[in-house]
Amino acid sequence: MEVAASGRVVWGALALAAPGLNVKLAGMSHRDTPELRYMIRIFGSRAVALGVGYILSDPAARRRWRRLCLLVDACDTAAGLVHLIRGDVPRGAVAGLAAITGTYATLDALALPVSSAVRRPSDSLIAPGRSGIHRFQAGRLCCSMYCRRARIGAPPTDPAK
Repeated sequence: MEVAASGRVVWGALALAAPGLNVKLAGMSHRDTPELRYMIRIFGSRAVALGVGYILSDPAARRRWRRLCLLVDACDTAAGLVHLIRGDVPRGAVAGLAAITGTYATLDALALPVSSAVRRPSDSLIAPGRSGIHRFQAGRLCCSMYCRRARIGAPPTDPAK
């Protein structure tokens, strides 16, 4: 992920320093305007912030940066696909940029730990790596009263139905 973050910094710095070059590389020289260059600079500062934020973070903070990068890249890719479908931006330009942001989104998603999707509360009484089913619940569904009694340590009075 450090390589991807470094790529963000380089691409963002290039967008800030030479937005006209970004317009040319995107194949949109014929649409070059001051407004487009301004928007490219906005993109550039965002890309630099995402890359530097990730690179300078500790491991716990990097997990949060990966989620943030995934959100940004997924939104950018979705926006690119919308313009590709509408046909209001040259197809080659939007397809290339959507492919880049889509690749970043894929890398972001693959870098997220699988366990980040489900987190148990610290007071769940279930040890990490253990099943969420207590011995006395095996094979049965339980009602909330039954679970509450088990949670406070009281033995079950009758099996759940």
